[in-house]
Amino acid sequence: MIPTIQVKTEQNLSIKSQYVDVLIISKSDGAELEQIPDGFEFLADYNILTYKSLKKTLNQWAIAEVVGHYVSYRKIISPSQQNLLPESKIIA
Repeated sequence: MIPTIQVKTEQNLSIKSQYVDVLIISKSDGAELEQIPDGFEFLADYNILTYKSLKKTLNQWAIAEVVGHYVSYRKIISPSQQNLLPESKIIA
C-alpha cells in the first residue's frame, strides 16, 4: 500500500523568515498514489526534505540548515519541550 502524502511548500519555521525548499509534514488518508517517487518508500510521520537546483550544491551549510529546521520543527509539533515527539516520527 502506498500512502497518500500532504505537501506544504515554503513553510515558515522561524521568527526571522527562513524557508525549507520542500517540507512534507505528514502522511494523510485519501486515494493511494499509483507510483511513489524514488526515495519516498519509507516515509516517517513527518519528513523534512531539501533539494537544490543544478546551479546550487548540497554543501555543508545546506545540510546544517536542514538539521536546524529538523530541530525547530520537532519542537513546534511536539506536545511540549519536555515531551518531544520520538525521533522515529520525524526524519530530516
